[in-house]
Amino acid sequence: MIDKQDVVEVRRTFDWAGAQGIELMTSSHQVFAPTWKQAKVELENLCGTKDSRLWRIQPPMSMEEAEHIDRMLLEWADAESREKA
Repeated sequence: MIDKQDVVEVRRTFDWAGAQGIELMTSSHQVFAPTWKQAKVELENLCGTKDSRLWRIQPPMSMEEAEHIDRMLLEWADAESREKA
């Protein structure tokens, strides 16, 4: 039987500089790396090696989604700076 920790969401996403990479997420961990191999090694370092993982492939992040996240972060940072002023 596969528990929640054994399900890994796989998605191609953008990093803070706009470059693409691979994001792997479990119920308790998240890693991002420029390549699949690096992301998998990082995840195994956090969670250990398991043969029973279920890999769930998600659609890649669109540019519109990345831009929306960037706008939200800028709005949040602006609100934080106004609160401190």
